[in-house]
Amino acid sequence: MDGYRIANFVMQLICVVFHLIFIIGFFRRRQPTPIWGWFFVVTTGLFMLISGRFMESVAYLFLPVNGFYTFAVYWQFVGTTYATFAYLFWNLHLAGLERAAESKTLKAVTFLISTALCAVICTNHHFHLFYKKLVMGEQVVHGVAHTPWIVWVYGMLAVGYVISLVDIIRRGREKLKRILVFSMFPLFPALAALIRSVVGVDELDYTPLVVAISVFCMYLIVFRRKYVNLIPQSMESALEQTESAVIVWDPVKKEAVYSNQAAQKYLSRLEEILSDAPGPIFEKKLSQRVLRVSFKDCDAGRKVVAVTDVTDLEDQRAKLEEEIAGRDAAVRELEDKRRNIDAYLEALYQIPDLKKKQELLGETKKDAVASLQEMAENLRLASEDIAHCEPYLNKNIEAAGPALEKIRRAVSALKEGT
Repeated sequence: MDGYRIANFVMQLICVVFHLIFIIGFFRRRQPTPIWGWFFVVTTGLFMLISGRFMESVAYLFLPVNGFYTFAVYWQFVGTTYATFAYLFWNLHLAGLERAAESKTLKAVTFLISTALCAVICTNHHFHLFYKKLVMGEQVVHGVAHTPWIVWVYGMLAVGYVISLVDIIRRGREKLKRILVFSMFPLFPALAALIRSVVGVDELDYTPLVVAISVFCMYLIVFRRKYVNLIPQSMESALEQTESAVIVWDPVKKEAVYSNQAAQKYLSRLEEILSDAPGPIFEKKLSQRVLRVSFKDCDAGRKVVAVTDVTDLEDQRAKLEEEIAGRDAAVRELEDKRRNIDAYLEALYQIPDLKKKQELLGETKKDAVASLQEMAENLRLASEDIAHCEPYLNKNIEAAGPALEKIRRAVSALKEGT
C-alpha cells in the first residue's frame, strides 16, 4: 500500500506543478473574452481537484491527521463542482449560444445551486449530509446529499458535452478527430472520479494524469488548432454582412485562420497587400482599386487584417478636391475684384468735397438735360416754320450760354484736388 501512496505522491506532485505552471502561463496570455475566462475557471477548478488528491497523499504519508484529510476531500469536490459549472458556460460560448451563455438568470440559478452543494460539502463535519462517515483510512459512507451532487455535477457536464458535440457535428472540419479529442476532456476525468466515488478505490490514483491530458487536449483543440469557432454567431453574422474584408492571418503558415465572405477575393493576394506596409494603417493600389488596409497583431503571431475598398471614395474625394480648387480660384478672382473696387472707392474718398461735387454734378446734369430738351423743342418749332425761325434760334443761343457756363464750373470743381 505504501508503494501505491508513494507512486501517487510523485505523480500528483508532478501534475500539480505542471498544472500550476500551465495556469500561470495561460493567465499571462489571457484575452478579454468569455471563452478565455471560463476556461481559466475550468482549469483552476481541475487544479483544485488534483491538488486535493495530492493533499490526500500528503496526509497518508506525512501528516496523518483526519482534519487535514477531510479538508483535502472537500477541497477537490468544491473544485470539481465549479469546474463543471464553468465547463457548461464555456461550451455555450463555444457553440455561439450567447443568449443562454449571457443569461443572468441561468448563471444565477446554476451558481446558487452549485454554491449550496459546496456549502453542504464544506459543512459535512457538522451535519454529515454529504458523507455519513469520512475517516482517513476507512471506507466512506455517503450521505443523502451525495447523490444530488452527482446528478447536478454530471448533469452540467453532460449538457455541456452534448452542446459541444452538436456544434462540432454541425460546423467545422475534421469532425471525427475533433469529437475524439474533445471527448477526452469530460469523459476521462468524469470516469475516473465516478469510479473512485462509487467503489472507494484509494490505491493507484491516475486522476491527475487524466486531468492533465484532458486539459492539454482542450487547450490544443480550442486555442492552438482553432478546431472550435471562437467567434460568436451574432458577431460572425455581422462580419459576414459587412462589406469590409476581415481576415485572421497566420504569416508563418501563410494561411487564413478565419475570413469572412468579403475577404475571399483578397486571400490569394494578401501577402502582396501586406508587403512593404508603411504602418498599421495604410492605403494601397491593387488592380486599379484603392484599398485601405489595417492590421493588428494577435495571439500566436497571427494578424487581424481589415481591408476596405475605398476606390469610390477616392474618386469622390478627387472630384471634391477639383471642385474645391475651382471654387478657390473663383474666390481668388472675387478677391482681386474686391481689391480693385476697394482701391477705386479709396481713390474716390480721397477727392475733396466729394459729396458737394457729386451734388453739383447731378444738378449740372439735370440743368443741362433741361436746356438740351428746351433747345431740341426750339429746333423742332424752327424747322416747322423756316421763314419765322429766327426767334427760336435766338432762344437756343440764349439758353446755351448759361448751360455751358454751368458745365464749365462743374468740370472745374471736379478737377480741384485731383
